Amino acid sequence: LFTTMPVSKTFGNSSLNAPISGSTRSEAGRRCRDTFASLKKTCRKLGVSFWEYLKDRVSGNNAIPTLGVLIAQKAIESQCPLAEHSSLSLA
Repeated sequence: LFTTMPVSKTFGNSSLNAPISGSTRSEAGRRCRDTFASLKKTCRKLGVSFWEYLKDRVSGNNAIPTLGVLIAQKAIESQCPLAEHSSLSLA
């Protein structure tokens, strides 16, 4: 059944006047958002699960190499396809 009650009375005026925004309220919030977005993009490019990487870093397990090491490995592999079998590998 549909009622004829106006939406503003159903939800209250405060919910309709709340600002809707995808941004943060502070400079620190913006830096945090940008940092996490960059980490996620880098993980995606390297074929690493962003959430698994975060859990690994926060837990202190360090089972996944740092992004810096993964980037260096990727650079070596892209210059020489056989690098993974040579002594130049960072593994």
